Amino acid sequence: MNGKHRIEQFWNALIAKPNNSDLALVSRILPAELMVLFYQMTRDEQAHSIRVCRRLIAEGESESDLLAAALLHDIGKINYPLRLWERVWIVLWSMIKNDRNRTNWQVPWKEINQHPWWKRALIVAENHAEWGSQILQDYHANPRIIWLVRYHQEGKENGNWNKDRILLEKLKRADDLC
Repeated sequence: MNGKHRIEQFWNALIAKPNNSDLALVSRILPAELMVLFYQMTRDEQAHSIRVCRRLIAEGESESDLLAAALLHDIGKINYPLRLWERVWIVLWSMIKNDRNRTNWQVPWKEINQHPWWKRALIVAENHAEWGSQILQDYHANPRIIWLVRYHQEGKENGNWNKDRILLEKLKRADDLC
């Protein structure tokens, strides 16, 4: 990611507020029980997720599970909502650590406060996909949506490129661009 893209992300986070058209899109894609989760995300997370979903739609995607996963891919962050400065810290850390090198801090969300302040946002960044898949399991979401959310931050998948893996790559690309 270049600096211009990061500045755009920062600006989008500052002014983020889903409008009526955005919320109508969400209600067309998500069933009521999953909309409850969507509304638990911060406004900037909602706006980011809507941008990811709209990008996929603009690219011609109509797969309902993919679009639902786009709207919920960061749902694990509801366990520990990040403030804007913490998001900046994650970006700075990723630059120091040569972009997306993982720290391998696997931490249950209930234990996050046991860690120093500077580490908490990094733990969220690394674990939110797993936490999100657990939340979606608790809400009995479609297993395909759960899988897409669970692996949306992983490196390129190995093995057979079936339809689900192709959808996963599309989700990861749209997320990185938004």
